[in-house]
Parts: sequence; structure tokens; C-alpha cells
Amino acid sequence: MGISEIIDQVTCKFFQGLLIVRFIEEGDGRVILEKLKKYIKIHLNKAKIKRAEIFLSKLANKKNVKIECKRCLQYGGRNGYFEKWKSYRSLLKSFFERNKNPFGVCYVCRGGEHVWEINHIVEEGDTLSSIAIQYDIVWDGSHNTNQPKLFELFNWNSHLKNRGGKIMVGEIITIQGDFHVWDKYLKNKIKMRIKNGYEQYYDKAEKQWKWLHRTIAAVVSGKDIQEGYEVHHIDHKKSNNNPLNLIPIPRILHQEYHREERKGAIKRNWLINFIKQLKF
Repeated sequence: MGISEIIDQVTCKFFQGLLIVRFIEEGDGRVILEKLKKYIKIHLNKAKIKRAEIFLSKLANKKNVKIECKRCLQYGGRNGYFEKWKSYRSLLKSFFERNKNPFGVCYVCRGGEHVWEINHIVEEGDTLSSIAIQYDIVWDGSHNTNQPKLFELFNWNSHLKNRGGKIMVGEIITIQGDFHVWDKYLKNKIKMRIKNGYEQYYDKAEKQWKWLHRTIAAVVSGKDIQEGYEVHHIDHKKSNNNPLNLIPIPRILHQEYHREERKGAIKRNWLINFIKQLKF
């Protein structure tokens, strides 16, 4: 056998070896991809995603508008009170809780001179009446005390009139709350921060910082992320906590995926395109 023939055989075996290695790599990548698809199908469905979107929208830092009280401007209220209506007394317990004077107070701003626009995210079980009561949009100085002022909600949300007062889970209802409500709203607002590129929020009940992506994935699942599992960001963007972008998978599978993705055996857009094809 001549030198040229030997070189040809060695070269042929070398390229065959490359093809075999490439085939094995692609095969491993495809197997991992199919496993991930199974987890995606199990994890996601429309109702669960909506539940996570509501949670996510609550965490969003929405701009809240401070507005001068129109009633005080129109009738000459001073610092949220009217000298000529001192006989009027608000019966809301918030005045007693804060040791504020309930006599002659404006029943719109309730002594704050301003109102604040707050975005309420409708949850399962909410009604217009329960929303109004939650934000003290109620009658407060007559026999109707604590009865909801639904007409105020209609004034602030014209789309509700067109629907006959019907509300939908996940939609935003605008509230113009007084300073009592605003104080309560600020105290309940969730603190956020970034750590290692991931978003965290402060859980007041447990008094600790939690990973936002893990919580959202747990909300979608309806249960805690089990031990030994990690939450994968499908588009690899740590800040994208859209429920459709988060999949809890076993830690070993997560590590295998990223190893194969770095080799080029898996393309990240494969999973993105797969999710786009799913019907929710």
C-alpha cells in the first residue's frame, strides 16, 4: 500500500470520526430537547399562566399619579377640611386608627387635600363591591356607612359602564384613593432588587428576599419548586420573568442543557419556537 493510499485512509477515518462525534452530539442535544419539551407541556396551561401574570403585575412598579382634590378646589376646602361643614363627621375607623379629626372632613380626599390614582389588578373572586370596600370607596357619614360607592368606580373606569359592570381577572381597575388608603398602599408595596442578574422581591410575611423567577414558576405550577429542581429562563435572559419563559426542570437536566448549548448541539431558539407553536 502506497503512502498516498495510507494518507487517504487515515484522512477518511478522521472525517468519519468527526461525523460520528457530531452525530452523537446532535443526538444528545435532541434527546435533551425532547425532555425539556415534556416539562414545558406539563408545566404550562392558560389558567396557570394567567395566575402568574397577575402576581407579576402586582410586583411591577407602576407610576401612581397624585391629584389635587377636585371637591376641595371647587368648594374651598382647606387641607382637606371645610369650616362651614364642621357638623359633618366621617364614621370610618381609619380616622380613629390615625387619631385624625373626622369632623368637617372632605369625603373625597378625607383630609389629605389630594387623591392618588392606584392600579388594582382584578383577582379571582373580586367584585366591584369588594374592590370599593377594600379601598374605602364607601359612604362614610350616614345610615349608608361602609356601603360601596360603585358610581365612583364607573366614573374612573368608563370601560366598566360599557360592560355593565362586568370585570375580568387580570384587568386593571383605576382607583382614586384618599391619603389613608395611599398610606396603606405604600406600606404594602413590594420591595425589589437585582442580585447576580436575577430579580428578587422581599417577602414581608417570611421576612426574607426571594427569587422572583422561582416564585413565578411556583405560582404557575400551583406548588413549591421541588428539591433538586432549578428554573430555566428559556431565552437565557435573567430579567425576563414572563411565565412563558420560565420552566422548572431537574438540576442535572438543566446542566446538561447548558453544556450541550455551549457546544452548539442545541440552539436556544428551538425551545422559543416550540413554545410559540403551543396553543394556550
